[in-house]
Amino acid sequence: METPIEKIIRVRAKEQKVDGTNFIIPNFGLEELVKLTNELIPEGTKNAFAAAQIVDLKYKLLKCQGAIGAGAAAAALLGAVPIPFSDCILLIPVQVSMLATITYLFGLKVDKGILSSLVSTVTGCSVATLGGTRLATKLFQFFKVIPGVNIAANVITGATASSLTTAIGEIYMGVLSLLTKNGKKPTNDEIIKS
Repeated sequence: METPIEKIIRVRAKEQKVDGTNFIIPNFGLEELVKLTNELIPEGTKNAFAAAQIVDLKYKLLKCQGAIGAGAAAAALLGAVPIPFSDCILLIPVQVSMLATITYLFGLKVDKGILSSLVSTVTGCSVATLGGTRLATKLFQFFKVIPGVNIAANVITGATASSLTTAIGEIYMGVLSLLTKNGKKPTNDEIIKS
């Protein structure tokens, strides 16, 4: 099978200095190659590709946004559970899973040190979630058991859980983005300290 001309991209991976001159031939075509590769690879391999490639940070961030969106949607559903205070406890695994996915998408090894830092981060954030949910919806939690009123209470607690989970994901993604900006992978200690 022949490759169509529009699927061929010229690239120069590294800039090159022309011998005996100050002229530098810049690198080019790498971001276009990442974009085209993403279009051509099977859906099941796109996250692995996002994690492996180091050329296009925007592509990584787009995939992370998908993970954050999925985490926020799950948090909204859990927040809408009509059992008072159940959403606070159930959010922790959702947030840990979201942070683990973001870690993976940045091409970082999800080992015990990272998972410990994720759990610590989420535990700290979950304290904020517990506090935030209670502050924002303390009264509504008790209304969850009253027919008719419980729908509004469920919507409010679901929105609160979703917003807090989104904030946790965005902050963590921003931290990893800053730590990987120079192209090197941060250590577990750097992630934990950040």
